[in-house]
Amino acid sequence: RNARTRVGMLEAQGVQAVVAHLGREPLMRLEGQLRGPAQEALQFMRNTPIGGWTGHALDLAQASGAMSGKLALQIPLQHAERTTVQGQVLLAGNELRLRPDLPPFVNVRARADFTEQSLQIPSAQARWLGGELKLEGGTQPDHSLQLRAQGTASAEGLRQASEFGPLLTGLASSLNGNSPYQFTGSWHADHSELTLRSPLNGLGAELPEPLNKPATANWPLHIVWRTDAQRVDTLRIELGGLAQGLLQRAP
Repeated sequence: RNARTRVGMLEAQGVQAVVAHLGREPLMRLEGQLRGPAQEALQFMRNTPIGGWTGHALDLAQASGAMSGKLALQIPLQHAERTTVQGQVLLAGNELRLRPDLPPFVNVRARADFTEQSLQIPSAQARWLGGELKLEGGTQPDHSLQLRAQGTASAEGLRQASEFGPLLTGLASSLNGNSPYQFTGSWHADHSELTLRSPLNGLGAELPEPLNKPATANWPLHIVWRTDAQRVDTLRIELGGLAQGLLQRAP
């Protein structure tokens, strides 16, 4: 009762361990509360099978602040390989950066539930690109990770997103207002695909024709970013009937 231990830099407190019957097929139940740096929680997930299923999508992720949560194990003492896991991670006000070339999510409020076979994010909120973002998703039967999000991006948020490079931040200086967007992401062991769609209504552009856009106009934007098994990035952009673009980048 009330044991304490560590898993890496994560501290487990109030740990209870019970073996109800020591006879046939003895089963140990362990449960406790987790606390520690959010970066250590990311490292914990990277070291589980989740890392391989998602093509190590979290390998470049960085998190700041602390996390809390809980962990419960059921361990058949004669067959430890059949151990089952149930856990939960809570973030409240953290900063999370998925990769160096993407702006960070700030003030992250999220809950993630995991087992030895799955990861689910039933609810998450954050600020990104100057607006609020809501996200949900989790692992699928084929072990891929699927995430869905919707939010609002502002011209000011795009101007501050230096990770996108000087071309986009310079272009953002000619924008005003804000616009909603929808995002879907799919991570597999050998490839990933990220999709963003926005009508761009509410976002105005003071640019030369034909890109001089009134804020009330709908200009459907569709971006697809795919990374293949050789880690080659392919970025496709469509802006209504005005423009199309294709960019490929080797590792």
